[in-house]
Amino acid sequence: MDMSRKELDLLHGHQVAIIPGYKRSVYVELVEGQAEIFGMFMSADERYCFTYPHRAVLATYDGCRVAVEADNCDLEVQVIKDDPFPALVGAMHAVLEQQRQDAVKSAGEVVGPKVLVVGPMDSGKSSCCRALLNYAVQAGWNPTFVDVDAGQQGLTLPGTLSSAILRAGTNELGQVDHAERVDLPFGRVNLNEDCKLYQAQIWKLAEFVQSSFSNAHLRASGAIINTAGWIDSNGFLLLLEIAKAFQVDKVIALENVYLGHQFRQWAADHGVLLDVLFARKPTCLAERSIETRRDYRDCMVQSVFVRRPKFTVTVPLSNLIFYQVASFHAVETRNGKKLGVSNQIAHAGNCRDRLLGVSIAPNLVVDVKQFPLQGFAVLLSFQTKTDEARLISTVDLNLLPAPVILLSTVVSAVTVRESLGVMN
Repeated sequence: MDMSRKELDLLHGHQVAIIPGYKRSVYVELVEGQAEIFGMFMSADERYCFTYPHRAVLATYDGCRVAVEADNCDLEVQVIKDDPFPALVGAMHAVLEQQRQDAVKSAGEVVGPKVLVVGPMDSGKSSCCRALLNYAVQAGWNPTFVDVDAGQQGLTLPGTLSSAILRAGTNELGQVDHAERVDLPFGRVNLNEDCKLYQAQIWKLAEFVQSSFSNAHLRASGAIINTAGWIDSNGFLLLLEIAKAFQVDKVIALENVYLGHQFRQWAADHGVLLDVLFARKPTCLAERSIETRRDYRDCMVQSVFVRRPKFTVTVPLSNLIFYQVASFHAVETRNGKKLGVSNQIAHAGNCRDRLLGVSIAPNLVVDVKQFPLQGFAVLLSFQTKTDEARLISTVDLNLLPAPVILLSTVVSAVTVRESLGVMN
């Protein structure tokens, strides 16, 4: 394959937007000098690869030379000058670092920063989180990363709300070196499809995070919380719920000053100590289309089931329970009566080619939605007559006690079956 290569001499404060074309890859090398990607310093002996739909921003404060390659003939490189975003994130890190140091000196009286990053879609929330997390890790901390954006997950697969303790930095979300990750099921990518369920899962996830803060180092390291881009009406109310559940003390409002002032007003009205910081979005971040967002979800699913080790198993269909979590809500029957329903059994046929969460819940007597996931699976095929189901999973389903509860999601996984060559 033909490769196009360009070497760029960047000056102080310059950035390079790394935006691969459709189904293309871009490779970046540091030739000389110093540069960083999302706050992680680049190594001169490493070749960094970014594949569509992932994107990144390279920044330098002292000047450098970088080489950029792409697997097509028309390589366009966008150099950004005088964008204040990297410097603003660096200043924010300095504020968080001081609070971490104060937490250590106070012997527990002061806690580390709990930061809520908010803003509309494509305002740089994920980029801001990545940079702040990487700066913290490089300073010797182990911050907790909380991602409650179910549609564009940065820790695990879509349709979940997650938290993890970071052990090392990351240049690309989805490849985070972490420990003690908790994935709670939501099953949807749009929060407004079940706001009550989302709210309940937020509080449950906050319980898991708070329990880890019994460790003094983790408590001082603090937490960075990434959110979805729904900021008006009920979306703002959900953001307030996140702030309350995680007891945040700082809000970073990106690209929407009014949103930050809303938080300030709420804090003043309720006597909450809350610092609100403001920043404009990175200059190079363009708004992503619905198709690009869908491609991102497909890419995340593909990376787990096709590009990484997994288990392809055949298990008794009768050992599986397909389930859908939901909040308690009213439904209207054909005769006009209203019934209150919550979680419900799903049919295997409706779960085929969809991402499934493997629950650790022991049975349906318990509240399944409050139990974390232990992995993910895709139902490739099934036969009711022979009582067989063929699945690909991140855990060996044959080793799990029956029944195995599989939680359905709206996330398509048809590309997994196609990649494996499994026929309809």
